[in-house]
Amino acid sequence: MNSDQFTVSQEGPKTEPPLPDKKVERASGRWVVLVAGVVFFLIFLPFMDRPWGLHAAILAAYSVLAFGIALTGGERSPARLETRQQIPKLLSVHTVALVMVSLTVSAWLRLQTELPTAIVERGRKGSWWDLALELTLMVACIWQGLWMRGVLQRSVRDSKN
Repeated sequence: MNSDQFTVSQEGPKTEPPLPDKKVERASGRWVVLVAGVVFFLIFLPFMDRPWGLHAAILAAYSVLAFGIALTGGERSPARLETRQQIPKLLSVHTVALVMVSLTVSAWLRLQTELPTAIVERGRKGSWWDLALELTLMVACIWQGLWMRGVLQRSVRDSKN
């Protein structure tokens, strides 16, 4: 038997988190939407009577969803050094996005009082005005999450090369 089979490296083991399989990655992506919804209601319900309650709930849920989209998956795990190095860049872009979302929600609330009642009237299924805001924020959040995911994937790919 060869004796160097049992020698231990002085450098220590490289700590690279194991990559989850695709089924786990898809399931965790689905849970992000549920977590964002729970965060929205946990913030909105206690503060709904405050003028900033809706803004805070929307911004928190937006953040959870955007970072959830970006960080779900083995190669984009926050445990990886490449991911942690990109966090300041992602946070700076996310801060600008949150300012834009906050301004959009403020304008939405302000314009709601000036639009015809046929557009803003809340029926059993909500209003067209509410639906337009929800779709706009959802598209913006998914786009931002996918952009951040792309940044993280490029940084991981560049570090492997």
